Amino acid sequence: MKLPQKLTKLIIYLFFPLLIIFFGFRKDYLYLSIIIIIYFTVFFLLKKEEIYKILAGYHDKSMRSLKSLKYLLKAYKFKNSSMDTANKFIYLLLKNEKYKKCGQIILEVEKREMTDTEKEILLSNKALYLWKSKQIKQAITLYDQLIETHESTSIYTAYGYVVTLGDDLDKALNVNLQAHNFNRNSKGIMDNLGLTYIKMGKLDMAEEIYKKLLEKNPTFPEAYYNMGILMQLRGNLTEAKYYINKALAKPFNGLSTISKDEVSKKLNYINRLQGNIS
Repeated sequence: MKLPQKLTKLIIYLFFPLLIIFFGFRKDYLYLSIIIIIYFTVFFLLKKEEIYKILAGYHDKSMRSLKSLKYLLKAYKFKNSSMDTANKFIYLLLKNEKYKKCGQIILEVEKREMTDTEKEILLSNKALYLWKSKQIKQAITLYDQLIETHESTSIYTAYGYVVTLGDDLDKALNVNLQAHNFNRNSKGIMDNLGLTYIKMGKLDMAEEIYKKLLEKNPTFPEAYYNMGILMQLRGNLTEAKYYINKALAKPFNGLSTISKDEVSKKLNYINRLQGNIS
């Protein structure tokens, strides 16, 4: 049974530290050693969900995605695990292209009681899941609702891209301009706006955005890939190939808007075009 949070804090941060101090002052090292061993055992038992989340984060940063998922799954499976754990697990499933499992977890947790912040994160994750499940209209509808009450850079970044996949480029432009006004320094938002200009054939405006964006040295492949597409449309195949090669050198994951295979195919296509020209 999960102890109330206040009681857990009292046990970990007051009761055991006081016992350790007491036996330390008495120089009763046998009892002190026993108390320390019990303390760390109790600490692990009471805080193991948090410990597993820390381990998952460590492995995720170290690009060991399977181990990261393993620890978050353990944390999620605890009885009465937190919504923070659930949201982190859902997001990591999305990053690792486990979309079916992600959908199952969303269905399991969306009826839970949660704070407004936890609900915002869950709905944002659900919108990402809908996008990755090719339910574009449903994703856009959810983002339309989210942005009315939860303006944030992360939501604008995802919303801005998904709306460019729809049929209404005018709406996409309005959303991405609104996002750009919200945060002019966001690399993801700049990329979305530049991509919208490319799709609308406004190449000069797109190039202006991408020049500013690339000065910020983005770490995601989409910025370089889209600049490569822009250079291809300009007829500058050498520059197009340069940027697409740079895109290939960046990390891809399940939330990337393009796949490594897609970028490789584009590079091969441009190589063929250059061969035809020469």
